[in-house]
Amino acid sequence: MTLTTLMASATKTAVYDDAGIDISALSADSTIKVRVTALTAAKRVRIVLYDSVNAFSAKIPVAAFALLGGLAASYPVTLAFSKKTLNYCRFGVTSAVLRLSIDGIDGATSVTLEAWIE
Repeated sequence: MTLTTLMASATKTAVYDDAGIDISALSADSTIKVRVTALTAAKRVRIVLYDSVNAFSAKIPVAAFALLGGLAASYPVTLAFSKKTLNYCRFGVTSAVLRLSIDGIDGATSVTLEAWIE
């Protein structure tokens, strides 16, 4: 199984847009995984996966989720989205790219996360 990094493990404290990766060659069944290994107690974060075919001038949200804090590395949350359940994601389409964004995060909050495609 080949793993493609969507976002390397990082800690974020504000809204954030990752650079994105090319998904135009991914036509086989794939699974996108997002792992959150830390989130400040009682704080919230909203994470969205976007795809685009024009370098994010226009983007389509293909998955979104919100988490409430109190997460630690010993109890991470891993979310998995198969290609079959991401109906709007344009895998295999010319110029298609995918990125992870933090669209909302409470003040005084940090979140540590990573994402990949397998």
